[in-house]
Amino acid sequence: MIASAGGMIHVAVGVHQIGGRHSLSSDTNRTYERFFLLFTNGPPWDGRETIMGELGIELELGVLLGLLLLGCEIFAPFEIETPAWRKLLKWSILIAITLGLYRLIGHWSLVAPIALGGLGLTFHFWWCRKNGIHPLRATPRRRYYQLRNWEWHE
Repeated sequence: MIASAGGMIHVAVGVHQIGGRHSLSSDTNRTYERFFLLFTNGPPWDGRETIMGELGIELELGVLLGLLLLGCEIFAPFEIETPAWRKLLKWSILIAITLGLYRLIGHWSLVAPIALGGLGLTFHFWWCRKNGIHPLRATPRRRYYQLRNWEWHE
């Protein structure tokens, strides 16, 4: 059970207050504490910094770089004829949204590229299956070019 009193979050299972400090009584609760510390600024009772709190914007930049590298490598067959300006615009918008949200909501801004990527991936697989295109290899290639209104070169 989680309860809030005076801005402090208390977890009723296995948490004891000893000498003004909270301690956890079992390995399971220590695992919970590590998870809690990873995604928050830490409990207000001990002032410890968290892994996420120490990273700052570097975490967002690292995740965006990883998404960029994976996205470009995996979906390269689908973007052969796409103009460079369009690819740059797409990534610039995604980066701007993520970094703009970081200023407002911190590390929760990572939900935006992950959610947008999930929506895009869902649409991609649906569209490919609907049109008879393999969703990872973009085959048959001639059919894919025809659907995208690109000129087929033999």
